Amino acid sequence: MNLLVSSTREGPFAGDSNFYRKARSLQRKLHESSGLFPSELYIEGVELQYDGRQVGHGGFADIFKGLWNASPVAIKRLRSHVDHAKAREALFREAFTWEHLNHPRILPFLGLDFDSFPTYLPCIVTPWMENGTILQHIKRNVLPIESIETLLLEITQGLAYLHDKEVVHGDIRGNNILIDECWHVRLADFGLTGFTNETLRTVSSINHAGSARWMAPELHNPERAGLDRFVRTKASDIYALGCTILEIYTGNVPFSDVPEEGAVAMHVTYHSLRPERPPEISIDRWSLMEDCWRQDHLKRSTVALVLKHMEDMNFGVSVEENGDSN
Repeated sequence: MNLLVSSTREGPFAGDSNFYRKARSLQRKLHESSGLFPSELYIEGVELQYDGRQVGHGGFADIFKGLWNASPVAIKRLRSHVDHAKAREALFREAFTWEHLNHPRILPFLGLDFDSFPTYLPCIVTPWMENGTILQHIKRNVLPIESIETLLLEITQGLAYLHDKEVVHGDIRGNNILIDECWHVRLADFGLTGFTNETLRTVSSINHAGSARWMAPELHNPERAGLDRFVRTKASDIYALGCTILEIYTGNVPFSDVPEEGAVAMHVTYHSLRPERPPEISIDRWSLMEDCWRQDHLKRSTVALVLKHMEDMNFGVSVEENGDSN
């Protein structure tokens, strides 16, 4: 199993997408039959801080802070401590996928920690992002619009990388976008991620997590959209991206005037409603968002097209201008 993992990263088949898919399929079968994780995914020597007290939470995990090799790390513990086969299989898939991602806009995966919470599923360990989420960063520093649009461009670059790798993020929103020590974006929380042609196979409660405010209409009611099942896709990522752009421009969640998420789902699914354009957002920026959240998932922009439109509209200034003003 370890040989398969290493052969997808180095050697003559590294970078071969066809070999990677076959190796990944074989890895999954080996995991299903043995219940084991490749030791190359293990991380040892993680030390919990704050007496093991929880410091935050994400869409699918509780967050703890620790140290590994003298560096601060985030320890993400799946909320269910029941080590059942489907949850373990889902974790294996996500860890194997994330471990092979390498991009400056993606939060790095350090490994799986089996020791900190032995009665739970293994914890996902990532670098600790001291600057918090993009929403906290913008609020704390009162960034000018040019700097905000640089961050929006970086988010889209990260998503473009994922989609180029045939990976669906599954939960794009402000709280899952972190800011690193150099004030760059890092996309995080891949608990909903899956290869686009395998999303259906991830059939656990983990996959149906996420917020209704960022969810595309076909996720609320697949049958109404002509689909035969719930499935997260690149198109649903694009819908969420449009909602996230609005969230970051305004500092408010989508449909902030609608208190109940169930009502939001009804609005977008059955009435094709979308948020109203705030006066501070220009028409061309609003058009960019409208192209992302078209009702018909087949008519939405691709991430490459969104990226091109952003570049044409001169998104992106010197990243150094995004530094903390405190």
